[in-house]
Amino acid sequence: MIKFIEKEQDWANDATRYWFDVNGEEYAVVESGGRQTIVCEGGDHVYNATLEAQLKAVLIVTDDMRRA
Repeated sequence: MIKFIEKEQDWANDATRYWFDVNGEEYAVVESGGRQTIVCEGGDHVYNATLEAQLKAVLIVTDDMRRA
């Protein structure tokens, strides 16, 4: 199950994080400079390429989330 948690602005790094709960684990889609990356709860990048690809496929940031 995937649930959107919150939007977080990181002004110092010109980035926005969109936090999601994915089956009890927290991950964020980070948008910065027109690019998206995935980070885990501690803020570290997801280094497992397979897991990152799976997360990118299901963690969809919508325009409504961006406007919030």
